[in-house]
Amino acid sequence: MLLPLIALLATAPAAPAPAADPAPQGEEARGARLEPAYLDFAQAVEKGINARNGEALDAHIDREAIFKRSTAGVQVPPDFAAGFKKGLQQGATLGFGKQLVAAFDEESTFTLLRTRSVKGVPRALFRSVSTRGLNYLDLELARDASGQVRVVDIYPYVSGEFITETLRRAYLSAAADAKLNLVDRLMGKEQTYLKNLPRLQAMQQAFQAGKHEEVLRLHGELPAALKNEKVALLLRLQSAAAISIEGEAYAQAIADYEKALPNDPSVELVSFDGYLLRKDHAGAIRAMDKLDRRVRDPYLSVLRGNVMLDKGDTAEARRHYVAAITAEPTLLVGHWSLAGLALQEKQYKELGERLDAIEATGLVQLNDVATVPEYAGFVKSPEYKVWKKRRAAKK
Repeated sequence: MLLPLIALLATAPAAPAPAADPAPQGEEARGARLEPAYLDFAQAVEKGINARNGEALDAHIDREAIFKRSTAGVQVPPDFAAGFKKGLQQGATLGFGKQLVAAFDEESTFTLLRTRSVKGVPRALFRSVSTRGLNYLDLELARDASGQVRVVDIYPYVSGEFITETLRRAYLSAAADAKLNLVDRLMGKEQTYLKNLPRLQAMQQAFQAGKHEEVLRLHGELPAALKNEKVALLLRLQSAAAISIEGEAYAQAIADYEKALPNDPSVELVSFDGYLLRKDHAGAIRAMDKLDRRVRDPYLSVLRGNVMLDKGDTAEARRHYVAAITAEPTLLVGHWSLAGLALQEKQYKELGERLDAIEATGLVQLNDVATVPEYAGFVKSPEYKVWKKRRAAKK
């Protein structure tokens, strides 16, 4: 566990430096480089969310486009569709920006990783670190009739599906509750979903009531076609974790999730803490490596460093932290982690250099470390006098 270096902070982290727009790679290379307007839009969203302004995102969500995509092909009476649409327009369901800001504390950050074209569709990928942990939001962008950039879909990695997919299930469920006889007009997975909706609802109710053994039992009774649906797998995984992260049920739930959804990013985010808490350091590193192939995010090197630190391998932890700040020089958590290691190992010359690097980001100013108990050893050292003199010369 790193020492509480955050006690040094005099000001909260500022918005990170604007993200560069690197050359597309892999699947992203299939589309042409985006117009500058998309990067400008994404940077404005980043700045606004870091200023705790949820409207910086919410004001640009195209609710009409999301409604059309969520309900396409579902035949219901016009008044039912209009009621669902009104609820979507007026409710908080699409208030993603407000939801983000509500989970932020003074150390939370929202960082634009890149804009790019995926199969010809403009996208902007963001990293969110908040009281709810790590998540990624991938915004699908388009221009409206007036030429303004709008958000037409959102892919939160923690759920592993577009918001329009989530809303479509809600739409089908609402139609079923209204007894609109949709089952015979649907095909495939959607028909199976509606036929078994009462079972899924029972699982959700048991989960919300904290009856996790009941969730596992109900999952076991689902038909084979539904057992491997994401909503069922995720409820099972979360309940197994709530019972015991060291139990066989949790390990099997992770394995089945990965087998059923091998390309789904949500499993890495869901399972990482479980691996770490079970001291499965190799599993935690594998999860981060797999996620990193999707998002190419220096922050994940910080998490790898934390895994190695938990394992007791400080040399490997330091290597990962250095990799993080090399790739993203303003990544404060990487700098703080290195400073924490230096303090922990009483490498006071390095500690002074790490503190200098933190201030050099321009994101924070440090208080006098002499007032922080954890720094008593540093303050008594000759290296502290050198560091203090060096700081004074810069003012």
